[in-house]
Amino acid sequence: MRTTLDYMTPDQLATELQVTVKQLENWRRRGYGPPFVRLSPHCVRYSRQKVAQWLGRCEANPLSISSGGEQTA
Repeated sequence: MRTTLDYMTPDQLATELQVTVKQLENWRRRGYGPPFVRLSPHCVRYSRQKVAQWLGRCEANPLSISSGGEQTA
């Protein structure tokens, strides 16, 4: 059973997102990527709920293609 304190390690999140741990580190440094909690200088955790919200904001909206072949937003 998951609780509101359900956090993932960088290894776990990297596996779920199919990126490297190094990529997550780069995102943290650049202020991009999912929100994280730094418990100590070398201990980072990611809330599953916050990651899901971040992924929702990253979702792209595909362009609609009209019958004339022109792209419309």
